[in-house]
Amino acid sequence: MFSKSLLSIALLVLAATANAALTFDKSVTVADGQGGQYAAHTTGSLGGETSARLSEATFTAFHPGADRPATVDGFINREANRDGDVADVSYDGNLTLANLGNDPAGTPRPAITIQFTDLLVHRGEEGVTLEGTVIVNGTSFDANAAPRVVRGIVVRLIGLFAL
Repeated sequence: MFSKSLLSIALLVLAATANAALTFDKSVTVADGQGGQYAAHTTGSLGGETSARLSEATFTAFHPGADRPATVDGFINREANRDGDVADVSYDGNLTLANLGNDPAGTPRPAITIQFTDLLVHRGEEGVTLEGTVIVNGTSFDANAAPRVVRGIVVRLIGLFAL
C-alpha cells in the first residue's frame, strides 16, 4: 500500500513538472585574440511543446576569420518562438564589415553595411522559408536574392547564437 501511494505521489510530481516551463538566462562573450569581441545575452523559457527566446548580440571590432583582417561591428537581435513542430525566428540587425583588404589594383575595399529588420526564418511542416529584406550599402534585396557572399556572412554571424 505504501509503495503504491509513493508511486502515485511521484507520478503527480513528474506530471506537474512536465507542464511547467523552465526559464534560463545565459551570457556568452567570445574574444577573437585580436582585440575584438562578440557578446550575447539570451533569456527565455522552455516548455514541453513551446519555447520562447530573446537574444541580443553585439560585435565590437570582431574578427570572424582568425587569419583575416576583416572586422564586424554592430548588433543582431533574435526572437525565437516554437509551438510544437512550428518554429519562427525573427532577426533584426545592423552590421558594418570593415578592413576587407585591397582590390586587385591595391585600393582598399570600402566598408559594407548590412541591415535587416524582421528577417523571418519559418520552420514548419512544409519545410523552411525565409522572408524579409536585407539592405546592403543602401540597396534593398529580398532575403532570398541577396548576394551569396552577404547571405553567407549573415548566416555565419547568426550561427554564433549557438554558442
